[in-house]
Amino acid sequence: MREDALSEALAHSDAALLLAEGWSNNWLWSLPLIVLTVLVHGFGLVEIREHMIGRLTSSFGARSSRAGFAAVIAATVLLVTVLHALEGGAWAFAYVVLRASPDFRIATLY
Repeated sequence: MREDALSEALAHSDAALLLAEGWSNNWLWSLPLIVLTVLVHGFGLVEIREHMIGRLTSSFGARSSRAGFAAVIAATVLLVTVLHALEGGAWAFAYVVLRASPDFRIATLY
């Protein structure tokens, strides 16, 4: 009976090691992509603020209006949505390249 318990414990420890190896490999691939996504997101937001929103705000001049505010907010939301779509596309591409997803269309859902 003791040998069965020992065999079972070893089988569970082997499974845990295999699971840990799989997780470490996943983190090795995903960590650089996470860092790249955060950097692209940060720089993208700065670019949106500096170039696009700054131009739109200056075109309204010193007068402040609700329409001007709505236009700035709408442009910001649209540009951030495009930024998120590009980041999602980068992740989907990585999923397809790493064979974690069968095709790009399905990968974009995850």
